[in-house]
Amino acid sequence: MAKILSGKQIVDKEFISVEGISQRMKDSIGDIEDTFSCCIWGDSSNGKTSFTLELVANLQVLGDVLYLGYEEGHGKSFKKGLERSSVDLNKISVVDHCEFDELVEILNRRFSAKIVVIDSIQYSDFTLKNYKLLKRQFMFGRAKNARKIFIFISHATGKKPDGTVAGKIAYDANVKVYVKNFIAFVGSRFGTKQNYVIYEAGARDRWGDKYDDVTCVIGTKKTKKTIKKPKAKTNAKAIPTATPNEPNA
Repeated sequence: MAKILSGKQIVDKEFISVEGISQRMKDSIGDIEDTFSCCIWGDSSNGKTSFTLELVANLQVLGDVLYLGYEEGHGKSFKKGLERSSVDLNKISVVDHCEFDELVEILNRRFSAKIVVIDSIQYSDFTLKNYKLLKRQFMFGRAKNARKIFIFISHATGKKPDGTVAGKIAYDANVKVYVKNFIAFVGSRFGTKQNYVIYEAGARDRWGDKYDDVTCVIGTKKTKKTIKKPKAKTNAKAIPTATPNEPNA
């Protein structure tokens, strides 16, 4: 049966913020709750896995991690990623394959993981219906093992998640992250102050003169003094904080 609350009950309701994450991560993903969904997408070799593991390392203050490595499994590249990260290796379990029904069974266990990573949406073959079930049952359900955090990783087509399912998951997610050239461009419903630098040396090399602009505090722009020349005006529009802040590069 649906639970009905008045507007006053919702306003008076207390939400649990996550304490213990780094200030740099908090500036990017905002003052998050203890349950939310996140979608991270981008091209290969741009820093998706590295950012995901840094996010996971910060969230481990809440509990254990179940990493569904549909794409890399227990392979060497993922091993290297774990070694470079600050993840507590005793609090993460990596599964190389898991059918959806099997995942639901695992998450229904009393002491199941708090944070669940699906890597990737494309390799998991999950449907939008599967996503909604996970959200309804394990994010906002009433069981003791609900209020989980789900992190979905996706391939990209251009600046968007690849495919209809990934696109709809990203649209619905509380935290949306587009990774390009070792910068995580974050849009969060919890508030975003700054994009996240995943690997500074690599980001500086790839972004060049644009590095300062893509890493500045959101809502500001660093400019250099130049001789003014007649130019056609561009109709640049502000990007809402609920969507990633990646510039047209």
